[in-house]
Amino acid sequence: MAGESLGTRIRRARERKRLSQQELAEAVGASLRAVGDWENDRRKPRNRTGALEEILGVSLDEDTGPPPPRLSDATRQAMREELGPELAARLIAEADHASSGRTSVAGGEGDRPLGSGGRSRRSAG
Repeated sequence: MAGESLGTRIRRARERKRLSQQELAEAVGASLRAVGDWENDRRKPRNRTGALEEILGVSLDEDTGPPPPRLSDATRQAMREELGPELAARLIAEADHASSGRTSVAGGEGDRPLGSGGRSRRSAG
């Protein structure tokens, strides 16, 4: 959807999640009118962008180009050999999510955006 406006991207992402404008407004702590204004490009979400990205599962960064390409099998194997299986698995998972266009790794409390410094509950070794 190259060339789509920010409002169109917000509306399409909301519709993919099967959320009403009211449900999205409540989820991000905004008014129904604000959501309508965003979707019709009358206003930008400003301080609600992070919440919108997390709830909708998309990047709203206007400078975002196409997602990076998927890692090749050879690259994945080299990462496992050079970095060890645990670190390689984590980095490969982040790369897979980045290449799919998603902004966060699902799987647990609070689904944090990538690179947020979240730590695993398991202890190392």
